[in-house]
Amino acid sequence: MTFRTPRAAPNRKRRSSMDDEQRQQVLVTFGFIGVIVVAIAILAGGLGAIYYGDHLAAVATVNGVSISKDQWAQQEAVDQYRINAVLANLQSAVASGAVDQQTAAQEQQYLQQQLQSLPQNAASELIDGILQTQLAGKMGITVTAADIDNELKQEATTPEQRKVLAIFVQPGAMPAAVATPSPSASAAAGASASPGSSAGATASPGSSAAPAASAAPAPSMSPAASAAPGASAAPAASAQPGASPSPSASTGPTAAQKAQAKADADAALAALNAGTPFATVAKEYSTDASATSGGDYGYITATDPVDPAWVAALFKLPLNGMTGVILGSDGTYRIGKVTDIVPAKTDPNYAQKLQQAGVNLNAYRTAIQYNLIAQKLQTAITKQATTGNIDQVHAWEIEVATSDSQGNPITGPEVKASHILFSPKGNPNNASSIPASDPSWAAAEKLAQAAADQLRAITDPAKRAAEFATLAKKESNDTTSGANGGDLGWFTQGSMVPQFSAPLFTGTHTPDEIIGPVKTQYGYHVILFVASRPAPQQRVAEIQKELAAPGASFSAIAKANSDATDAVAGGDMGWVAPLQLQQSIESVLFGLKVGQVSAPQTQTDGIYLYQISQKESRPVDSSQLTTLQGAAFTNWYAAQKAKASIWQSPDIANATPPAS
Repeated sequence: MTFRTPRAAPNRKRRSSMDDEQRQQVLVTFGFIGVIVVAIAILAGGLGAIYYGDHLAAVATVNGVSISKDQWAQQEAVDQYRINAVLANLQSAVASGAVDQQTAAQEQQYLQQQLQSLPQNAASELIDGILQTQLAGKMGITVTAADIDNELKQEATTPEQRKVLAIFVQPGAMPAAVATPSPSASAAAGASASPGSSAGATASPGSSAAPAASAAPAPSMSPAASAAPGASAAPAASAQPGASPSPSASTGPTAAQKAQAKADADAALAALNAGTPFATVAKEYSTDASATSGGDYGYITATDPVDPAWVAALFKLPLNGMTGVILGSDGTYRIGKVTDIVPAKTDPNYAQKLQQAGVNLNAYRTAIQYNLIAQKLQTAITKQATTGNIDQVHAWEIEVATSDSQGNPITGPEVKASHILFSPKGNPNNASSIPASDPSWAAAEKLAQAAADQLRAITDPAKRAAEFATLAKKESNDTTSGANGGDLGWFTQGSMVPQFSAPLFTGTHTPDEIIGPVKTQYGYHVILFVASRPAPQQRVAEIQKELAAPGASFSAIAKANSDATDAVAGGDMGWVAPLQLQQSIESVLFGLKVGQVSAPQTQTDGIYLYQISQKESRPVDSSQLTTLQGAAFTNWYAAQKAKASIWQSPDIANATPPAS
């Protein structure tokens, strides 16, 4: 038997308590690290959510394209910068005398209103910009980076400015210097009337009164952009103490006045060519307020609106060059001399200035892109709407007004009447404070009764109405209606004091019937009842019945019933082309057959019935062209916007403007 040596048992090392502690410590450490990681992740997620909510969350969407809060804030900054730039330019124009204080105050008020509505305007601009970009893309209209660069360069460029001496000769007006009794008076009158005021007289290159070359342009921001230097430079002779009045706007200057103005302008030019100092000639002949400062008209740009032909001639001259006599479109003869030229200057640091003002350069470029797209779209749509033969309709309308002249809704029947008011002491404003026992009340009643008796004695209704109008003009203490023969137009019962309305809206009255005297808090009224008519909805129904009668004339019925301004022409709207009117009206007109009357169309101011008498493919006429140039794009875009899917956050309506 073989005996094997037994295998030694392995020497198992006993685990010490120290090993267990180390292992536990490692586990605890990893667990703690895990907790920290989770906490950091939660914190990061929270911060990310906060950042997203503050910066990236959508405040609006346009056909699925989002506008973030950051984009909104950046557009606000762009708009604020542009408005502030216009304000700065306006202040410079006032300082140089190019814009008067009154005009500047009006523009400043408008710009301040724009600042107050900045958040809402910025959101609207982004929505329109995105939608118009989408629409332009479908039409193949694009804006390149080069287009944006060029526009940015133009904004960074202060246009060429020229200091001008001017002589204006307005037919029928006295020379301003002759009409002014003293230099101090002329300075006071000219300061707000013309760029030729004393403020402009001291302007020189580099002085505080010179146009501010560093002021940033702000295109397309507001009407203030069009208030160019010289905008208020109309001849100011009538504003000067002792000046003869300017020709009446209704009649215009006579042929003799025009001839004299031309002769004076020619004499002024001859004197200048003979070497007479410009200031001397201006004071003798010029009817503009600048005459009192030797004809100093201040600095102007090529876009000065005073007269295009005169301004164009000035910008073709060399330094110290002088124009001939130029007849303006307003009938004024003008001569001008250039005494200083400030060249156009591009600011190489314009982009940096934008950024220093807190404006995001990319956002500014995007704003320029949107402006250019809008311009290109408008050009394309207007051209399409006005070029060649256009399918048009000859339209007619009847309006039944649903609100009165003060904008109050018409909810019941109406009466048309005239009145003659006899107030105690001849003053309706203080009549209510005069005691009833005062003899002036009895005197007013006696006058009213005499007038009523005189009018009732006239049996011919037409003659009675004519005499009523004559008496109203002569005797009524209501001077507003009295000037119109006492005519109060159409009114509802609730729109007049009860004592006046009650007799008119009760009982049956015949046309041209005399009612009264009726006493109210204003005095005694003698009333001429003209006509009555039912509430608007019933009126429409009655007009529809008239139109449905065999042989009915839409034009005659419009003349008798329509409240529209074209009622005197039988409701004739003329030829209507696509985009000439808003889509709600256009779709009705172009959906009608010739001779067909539309269903009632409710609009903000009334209920309308339409008819077309012709359909024809024809060019637009001059009147339509003017309308379409202003309205075609607006009407087209309104229709496109109505079809778009647009959402806006309540944050937009509730936002407050940024601090200035």
